[in-house]
Amino acid sequence: MWKSYCPVELTSVAAWNGNRTKLVPEWYKNLHMLLYVQLKTDVRGSASLPSGCEVMVDLRMDLRSGGRMNPRTAYLVSLFLAVELACLRRSSAQSGWLSIDCGAPKAYVDANGVSWVPDTDYVTGGTSVNVLVDPSSPFKPSQDFKTARYFSDVPRKRYCYRIPTKRNQLYLLKYNFLFRRLWWQAHCYVQSDLMFRPSVDNVYVCLFRTSSGDDPFINSLQLRPLEDTMYSLMEVDTVYLSQERGNYGAPAGSKLLLSSVLGSGFAVNKPPPAVMNTAAQAADAMTSFSLLLRPTFTNTSFFVNLYFAELKVLTAGQTRVFDIFINNVLKFPLVNIFSLAENALYKPVQLSTNLTLTANAEINITISPVDGTSLGPLVNALEIHSLHRIQSRTLDRDALAIENVKKSFELTDSWTGDPCLLLPYDWLNCTAAFPPRVTAVMLSNNNLTGPIPAGLKDLTDLTTLRLFNNKLTGSIPSWLALLPNLTELDLRNNDLSGRVPEALLTNSALAFRFEGNSRLCVNATSCPGDKSNVGVVVGVVVGTVAVAIIVALVVVYFFWSARKKRAPLEKIPLQGGENPRGSKFTYAQVMFATKNNHKMLGKGGFGPVYYGKLQDGQEVAVKVSSKVSAQGSREFINEIDLLTKVHHKNLVTLVGYCNDGNNLMLMYEYMPLGSLQDHLYGSIKKEKKLFLDWPTRIHIALQAAQGLEYLHRGCSPAIFHRDVKSNNILLGHKMVAKVADFGLSKSTNSNEAVSHVSTMVKGTMGYLDPDYFNTNQLTEKSDVYSFGIVLLELICGRAPLVPDLPEQERRLDQWARPYLSNENIQMIVDPSFGDKYHLESVWRVAELAMQSVEPRGIHRPKMREVVQELRETYAMVEGAHLVDAHQRPWWNNENLDSPDFYSDAHAQSSTGSSNALHSGENFRLISR
Repeated sequence: MWKSYCPVELTSVAAWNGNRTKLVPEWYKNLHMLLYVQLKTDVRGSASLPSGCEVMVDLRMDLRSGGRMNPRTAYLVSLFLAVELACLRRSSAQSGWLSIDCGAPKAYVDANGVSWVPDTDYVTGGTSVNVLVDPSSPFKPSQDFKTARYFSDVPRKRYCYRIPTKRNQLYLLKYNFLFRRLWWQAHCYVQSDLMFRPSVDNVYVCLFRTSSGDDPFINSLQLRPLEDTMYSLMEVDTVYLSQERGNYGAPAGSKLLLSSVLGSGFAVNKPPPAVMNTAAQAADAMTSFSLLLRPTFTNTSFFVNLYFAELKVLTAGQTRVFDIFINNVLKFPLVNIFSLAENALYKPVQLSTNLTLTANAEINITISPVDGTSLGPLVNALEIHSLHRIQSRTLDRDALAIENVKKSFELTDSWTGDPCLLLPYDWLNCTAAFPPRVTAVMLSNNNLTGPIPAGLKDLTDLTTLRLFNNKLTGSIPSWLALLPNLTELDLRNNDLSGRVPEALLTNSALAFRFEGNSRLCVNATSCPGDKSNVGVVVGVVVGTVAVAIIVALVVVYFFWSARKKRAPLEKIPLQGGENPRGSKFTYAQVMFATKNNHKMLGKGGFGPVYYGKLQDGQEVAVKVSSKVSAQGSREFINEIDLLTKVHHKNLVTLVGYCNDGNNLMLMYEYMPLGSLQDHLYGSIKKEKKLFLDWPTRIHIALQAAQGLEYLHRGCSPAIFHRDVKSNNILLGHKMVAKVADFGLSKSTNSNEAVSHVSTMVKGTMGYLDPDYFNTNQLTEKSDVYSFGIVLLELICGRAPLVPDLPEQERRLDQWARPYLSNENIQMIVDPSFGDKYHLESVWRVAELAMQSVEPRGIHRPKMREVVQELRETYAMVEGAHLVDAHQRPWWNNENLDSPDFYSDAHAQSSTGSSNALHSGENFRLISR
C-alpha cells in the first residue's frame, strides 16, 4: 500500500547551531534508492500515487516516476523493494512492536503512546538530518517524519538495518520516506507496508545506491507482530505486498484499515471498529453487486481477504445468505455471516483465498444473494495483497566463507546483509545462478593487514582473487592452488614472506602476480629475511646426514627382518617406500583386535573382511588376503602401496597393515553404514527398509567424484582406480562417502601428463569401459564411464547388469537411454522416491550420467567437470530448501555405528561413508 503527501525541507543536524544549512540540491535531484527487506521476489507490476507524486513500481521493486513534467523539473524516484531472507546465526530476544525513528537523537514516546527508538543500534554509517516542513503545508507530519538518515559518507552500494524477528512469526513491516522535488511545487512522502513470515530469527532491511551520485535515505521503520489468525493461509518464507484496502460504506476516500491504525494504541491483529461498523450493501434481496479491481501486478498470485459483520438485528424469519464468486468461480457458497459470527452483531468474519492472475487480468468479486434469502448481501472491507515466494539466498557455504573473510579483515560492521543479493558487496562478483555463488573477491587498496584468510578456501567457485596494494603478512597458503576454478591471483605489493608454492607457479591456467613482496622467494635454498642463511645451510646438511644414517640403519633392520620372516614376499616390494603411512601390526595384534576374526563384515575379491577394535578404541575393518584370492598378493600389496601415497577426505584411510609371514592383512577405517550399493538395492534397502533420499544421493555422488578427481589430478603420478562401482563407495558416520578398494588401481608411473596406461583389462562387468575393453588402454575416462553407471544407479535404484531381464534391458544404460531420449525420466526414477524428488536436478544428473557413459572416451567429460556439475546440482537442491534442518535423519543415529547394523545389512561390501540430508517428506516438486 503506497501513500504520498507533504512539502518538506531538510537540514543537516551537524550544521544546525542556529543557522539552518540546507543540504545540497543534488541530494534531492534524481534520487535513486533501493530498499530490500531480506525476503526476495522477482515479480513485476505498477502502482500509482496521488496527483503530483505519480510512481510506477517494478518488483524486485522498481518505483519509477511517470508524471508528465517539464524535462527541467523531471524527477525520478527508484525504489527497489526486494524480498530475500537472510539466515543469521544469532537470535534475538526482541519481541513485540519495534518502532525505529531513523536519525533520531534519542528514544521517546509519541502522542499515541508508541515507544520509538533511534536507529544507531540497528545500522552503521550514514548521517542524521532534521526534516523541516513548510508551515503553509496542510501536511502535519508525525514525530518520526521529522528526522531521517541518509547515506553519503561511504560510497557504498547498500546500507543495511539489522532487524530482530522471531522465526515463523507473522509480521507487518512499514517503511516511510519523506522528500521534495527541488524545482517543483509538489512535495511527497512514500509509505508502504508488507506482511511476511520469516523462517529465521533476524532480517535485514537494506537501502541500495543505484548510481554514484545518489544517496539513499529513510525516515522510519515499523515492525509489528500479527496474530496467525489474521492471515492463516500465509506460509513461511512468503511475502504479502499490500495492493488494495477498501473500507466499504465509509466516507468517500476513507481507507481505514490495518495500516492506518499503526500509530494508535489499537491492536493490529484485527480490523478496527471504524471499519467493521460500515458496509456496502445491496438494495434488496434480489440484487447482486461486484467489486472490480485492477491490480498493479500480473502473472503472480494474490491473497484476497474479505471482511463481513452483521449490522442489522435480524427478526424472526430474516436471513442474509449469499454466494461469493471471484472471476466467475464460486469461492464461498452459502455465506451466512450472522451464523458465522455466532449470532453476534458487529463481530468480524473473515474469508480468505489465494488466486493467480495472468497478464492484464482483473479481479472481479461478485456477491450474489441465494434463492430464498430475505436480505441483500453486504461487505464491510477488502484487502488484496500480491503474494511473493522467497528465492534462495547466497549458497550457505559461500556466505559463511565471506563472513569469515570479513571477520579476518575487520569488515563486519561495514558490510552487512547477504553477500550477493540483490547487489553484491562492492568487492564481490557473484553468479546469477540459483543459488548465487561468489566468483570474485576484490579487496585491493584497502590497507588490509594480517594473513590471507583461510575462509577463502571454501569459495570453490572463485575465479578471481585480488588482494594487491595492502599490508598482508605471512606466507602464501598452498591451499590456493587447490581452488578448482581460480584463474587470477594478484598479491602484489604486500609484505608476504616465505616460499611461493610451486603448484601456483606451475599452473599454466592461472594468472599469478606477486611482485612487490620483498621477502618472498622462488626456487631458492633460503628466503630473504632469514636470521642466518649460513647456519640454516649447515643445519640442513648436518641434519640430512644424520637422518640418512638413521634411515639406512632402519632399512637394514627391516630388510634383515623381512628375509627372516617373510621370504615368500621378497619379490613384492612396497613401491611407496619403506615407511608407508599407517602402522605395522603383528599377526597376533590383528587377531586380538578382531577377536580371532569373530565378526565377518563381508567378503570380496581379496577375501573376507572382519570387524576389529584396536587397543586405543579405534574401530577398523580388516581385509584379509585369501590364499586362493584371484587378485593375489601382488594386488594386495598394490593397494597398500597406493594407500600410503594418497590422502583425501573422500578416499578410505589406511590405519595399518600386517605383512607377517604369509599373512597379508590391511586395516582401514571402519565405515558403519555399509556401501552405496547396499543402500540403493542391496541388503540395507531390502532388509532394513531404509532408503536414501535424492539430496543425500547427490551429495554422496559429489563426494565420491571429489575422491576420484583427487586421484586423477591431485596425485603425481596420476592414479586410475579401474574398479569404480557403487559397492566400492563406502558410507560412514553422518553419511560421509569415501572411495575404497584400490587393489586394481594403476599409477601412470610418471610425473609427466600421461593420457593412458596399457594394461590387461580388469574390473567389474556392468561398469567396464568399452574403450578400455577394446584397446587395453586405461584412462581417466575409464573411471568416468564407471562413475556414470553409478550415477544411473543413484537415479534408478537398480543394478548395472541384470542377466535375467530381456536383452535390451539387461544393461542399465541401455535400458535408461530410450526413456531419457523421449524425456520420460519418471519411468526410470527409483520408485522409492514416490513423487518426492527435485525433477530439475534429477535431469541434470541423468544428462551428466549419459555423457559419462558415451561409448568413446573422447566424448566423455573429465572428472573435474563431473565434480563441477555435481557441485552446482547439489547447490541447486540445497538452495531449494528441500530439507528440514531440524529433523534428524535416520542415518544420523549413534546406534547405526554398531557392527551389528553393519554386518546384518552388509553382505558384499567392505566399508563406507557420506554426508547427506535426511530422507522423508520435505521435497518440493519442480516441473521441467
